[in-house]
Amino acid sequence: MDTAELLRELELCMAELSTPMRVYVVSGRFSESEADLPELADGIRALLVGAVFGDAAWERFLRGVTPLTAREIANSLEPMETCEAAAFLAGVASVDLLWPGRRLAPPEVALRAANRVVSAGGRSPVAGCDR
Repeated sequence: MDTAELLRELELCMAELSTPMRVYVVSGRFSESEADLPELADGIRALLVGAVFGDAAWERFLRGVTPLTAREIANSLEPMETCEAAAFLAGVASVDLLWPGRRLAPPEVALRAANRVVSAGGRSPVAGCDR
């Protein structure tokens, strides 16, 4: 698969994990060669402060609320095996975290798209898992 085909495949996968109003997948890179939870927590906090606390639309809901510290965020994170990432991504993309029971995408569609995203990145979605 050449680069153009790979990019088109990723675009299709991301479209399956999104709606016209929201995208439920974000990608990025760690800046440290041995990235760990503290760096991830710093990144999450930066997104939270910029995208939520910095958004005027959220202001009325957040009066008097301060964002969690990076340490508090790191303490709430639970590391997972790489082979579990696609299923986790699909689960987050398919359910509404604010309204339990409301589906954003059919779980099987989200899992298929997440598996294709992981595969396009050069990894088997379940390699290394005892299944």
